[in-house]
Amino acid sequence: MSDFFSVQDLHVGYGEVRVLHGVSLTAVEGGITAVIGSNGAGKSTLLRSLCGIVPIGSGTVSFEGRDVTDESAERLVAGGISMVPEGRWIFPDMTVLENLRVGAINPRARAVKDETLQAVMEMFPRLRERSSQLGGTLSGGEQQMLALGRGLMAAPKLLLLDEPTLGLAPGIAKQIFKILPDLTALGLTVILAEQNVSKTLSIAHYAYVLENGAIVLEGSGKDLLGNDAIRAAYLGH
Repeated sequence: MSDFFSVQDLHVGYGEVRVLHGVSLTAVEGGITAVIGSNGAGKSTLLRSLCGIVPIGSGTVSFEGRDVTDESAERLVAGGISMVPEGRWIFPDMTVLENLRVGAINPRARAVKDETLQAVMEMFPRLRERSSQLGGTLSGGEQQMLALGRGLMAAPKLLLLDEPTLGLAPGIAKQIFKILPDLTALGLTVILAEQNVSKTLSIAHYAYVLENGAIVLEGSGKDLLGNDAIRAAYLGH
């Protein structure tokens, strides 16, 4: 485990409501680190705090050996941390190409925007076909591809993915899970929060189980997939 990205004793909440209670984790550099748990476990709050959207109450976040705990979302994006939020949140009245170009807004990403756009179009051929189509007219699966592509346009070193298959038809969700390992082949490090435990653990290098805002179990994806407690709680057997 590297010190590329690590979280120590993270406490986060909304007002008086505490959501995360002393969460610590380390991302596998160049791999997929998963955070699994049921709805309401705190997965989205965790990712939102790591990208600067939700303020951190206490604890430390380190990225490439630097303390980034109190940095703004804009500085984190500029430094190489990008998030694809739950629900996709594309710009419906902008074309696919315009949505993608918006992702390259930070100076570091703008410098390589043409090369990144080419890589995104190769990874998602459907986006090339729909490049002049308005984002709001795409199917749910196509919108998720667009959201992923826009996240990649920020030229991240660390990509945070919050429930990328939520609400998608099983066939489309399968396509997304097939694509995710390809992201690490581009040199990306991925933190994936998902409710589809079986599929997530099958592609994760390492995983953490989040329950009621706290890490209760961790291990390799393969080990957790074979864990009796995980199978009983999340896989129904």
